[in-house]
Amino acid sequence: MSLKSTIKDCQTLIEFDNGDVLKEKDIVIFSLFSGLNEKAKTINVLDEAKQYSDFSIIVRSFIEQLSYLNYILKENTVNRAQMYLMFQKYNDCLKVKKYIELPTANKDEVEKFKEKINIKIKKDDGNFNSFEDQFNYFEAKYIELLPPDTKPERTSWYSVENNKKNGINNFRELMNDLEMLPVYLGLYATMSNAVHGSDATSHFEVIDENTFGYVVNDMNEIVEMVDAYLRSEFISVAKYYRILNKGKFKAIYEKFKINASFNLKNF
Repeated sequence: MSLKSTIKDCQTLIEFDNGDVLKEKDIVIFSLFSGLNEKAKTINVLDEAKQYSDFSIIVRSFIEQLSYLNYILKENTVNRAQMYLMFQKYNDCLKVKKYIELPTANKDEVEKFKEKINIKIKKDDGNFNSFEDQFNYFEAKYIELLPPDTKPERTSWYSVENNKKNGINNFRELMNDLEMLPVYLGLYATMSNAVHGSDATSHFEVIDENTFGYVVNDMNEIVEMVDAYLRSEFISVAKYYRILNKGKFKAIYEKFKINASFNLKNF
């Protein structure tokens, strides 16, 4: 099996339409799953071209979305999906609000920006007349889901249903809850330098006193991991919607199930 083949099979699930009206949880599940498949496409293209210098950035994003989808599907799916969706909408608005209220920002530029944002909001969603209306709405919706006296801008959506003593307060704890701590420690954390632009010298090789080269390691094992996790997510999503043993999905499942779990012993 290959990553390219898995991507094609996953697209079949993304395009599946059972005729039901999409609910919030469906939008979240399939947007995350589609995002994983799109990132896998990018990873596959880079791998085929043997272009690995920025590989870590895409892989880390893949791992993050993978963890979010796993957490949502694990239990309390409807509530967790709603929390994820409201957090994303609130957080997007919060970033705009921080720019608008930045003391050092050019006032004329800010006003022009606000005007463009307001026009776009009215065009895209008739429920809001301005950015302020939109922000206030999503802030209120998000706060409704939070425990009392919780500061929304300092709360991760996945930590809400857990108490602080035994709960999930950061991404490492989230991956530990999902039994993915080896992936966090062995891969995600080690790729931090690449994401923050601090890995340049690790690819720099001095050949002789007049010559240098740019080298990167082969990423076959990581591509295999992405392939395995993508297959596993296909199974999880199809199982959630109770279509795993139906028609074309059953055939894909038969192809996937033997290798659905990635073995970390060689990682």
